[in-house]
Amino acid sequence: VSVAPATVTFAEYGGSVQDIALGERFSIVKNGQTATSTSVLAENDRVEIRTNESGEYVVKVIAGLQKSFWRYDSAANEIVVKISTLNEQNRFSLSADTLVTSGGQPIAVSSLKENDRIVLYIVDGKLIEVEKLQ
Repeated sequence: VSVAPATVTFAEYGGSVQDIALGERFSIVKNGQTATSTSVLAENDRVEIRTNESGEYVVKVIAGLQKSFWRYDSAANEIVVKISTLNEQNRFSLSADTLVTSGGQPIAVSSLKENDRIVLYIVDGKLIEVEKLQ
């Protein structure tokens, strides 16, 4: 939602908003680079916040995969996207925790139409959000 020096305000999946004081020693990993300033964060970044073995916060920005929606396979509970290169993954399983959003609001996966531009957010191989772009 917003950042200040050593503080991050974020909206959790589910809607609650929280502030985390990161302290003096923290790291932010974005695009494979590690930073020690909250200035690298941007509004609408999806992040995973955890502590390391030293108790310091580590904020990891989750890169989204922008795709063109093809269809929803309800039998397999999968999003199927159009492929742009050979050997590219084009099927992504939905779980009970996967959010489908548009403009920050939940929408039904069935409301997605062919050629809608979507962004897939994946953490540890699990699809956590499908965002329909406006």
